[in-house]
Amino acid sequence: MRDDNALGRRIRELRRIRHLSLDAAAGLAGMSRSMLSYIERGERALERRSHVQGLAYALRISPDELLGQPYPLTGDDRASAQAHIEGIRSALMVTGIGHVEDANPVERPVGELVANAGRARTALCRDADYSAAAAGLADILVGLHVHTAGPAGRDQERALRALVLACCTACAIAKELGYSDLAWVAAERARHAAQAIDDPVLDGLASTYVCYALQTHVTKLSLSLRAIGRIEPHVGSDPLAMQVYGQLQLRAAHDSAVTGRPAADYLAEAYRVGERTGERTDYGIYFGPTNIGIWDTAIAIEQGEGGRAARIAEQVNITAMPSRQRQAMFYADLGRALAQDRQHAQALDAFLTAERLAPVFVHSSPFARDAVLDIRDRARRASVGRELSALVYRMGLI
Repeated sequence: MRDDNALGRRIRELRRIRHLSLDAAAGLAGMSRSMLSYIERGERALERRSHVQGLAYALRISPDELLGQPYPLTGDDRASAQAHIEGIRSALMVTGIGHVEDANPVERPVGELVANAGRARTALCRDADYSAAAAGLADILVGLHVHTAGPAGRDQERALRALVLACCTACAIAKELGYSDLAWVAAERARHAAQAIDDPVLDGLASTYVCYALQTHVTKLSLSLRAIGRIEPHVGSDPLAMQVYGQLQLRAAHDSAVTGRPAADYLAEAYRVGERTGERTDYGIYFGPTNIGIWDTAIAIEQGEGGRAARIAEQVNITAMPSRQRQAMFYADLGRALAQDRQHAQALDAFLTAERLAPVFVHSSPFARDAVLDIRDRARRASVGRELSALVYRMGLI
């Protein structure tokens, strides 16, 4: 039992504030009374998104409020990235497609802005360097918006295309740091830019980020399916269209699993598309068989099948994935799967690997945090190793 189970205590306190019995809250959340009791006492980790979603619904709060995001700063990398958040927020507040709230905006060369937007995306998607990705992103967003207000032409279209990617980058940074409201604004701005040039493929890419920013998985699933319908006629043999289409199928599969719906058909379609595309790195999507295996692992976890997830993970050639961010996602999910299967030593190794690859991502993940707490508390029956204690400290869990 956890002596300092903050999450369990928060759930119990909120349940009492709402005047809900264990039976009533468990029924609203879609789980058994015993499971909720275990969670409140810290004897069961909150491992599945469906349970987070259900409890948030039962307690009438957002999932972020339930999980306590955004988290306190726990490292230099996170602190450095978070220092740029307000600049990004301000940049999105004073701009819109076609205008900038500045009487005399500075017009920087569009080629320079496009290149900088590409570097920011690479820093995030390939290198998992949140600080490098966030630094200068506010200026990039404002600069690209300046060009969207100019005369129609090649520079304007280049700016709008780069703006889609810059806004997607801003969305991912904000989401991982716990600013879901800002993430949604950035994702919506990406969609507006794609629609301004009538590009269904970039609109589909932006739609994956809109889904990523939202909290409600039923809504995410609905948006994914609509986006699939819009992009499907444009897929053909276009590699980028196939990647976005396949990524939307993965999103639909994941949100189906979280909401208790069948996910197999969407996952099978993603595998089919992955056979055609092979491993790709375009626009930081990193779609291909390896990425599909990473998502397949995550989907099995959401279905509560940690053992099956670990077996799927064994078939993933993670060295074929050039993105440190995606590698970290894989190892964090593998850690969760092994923790579900009570293989705590192996789970700890997976989390430590994920942390080495992308510390900000791992330290911010509510599911990684709760799984690490679960490992720590079960390890108390023996001796808590130094590596586990150090990880708990670095994640700000003490």
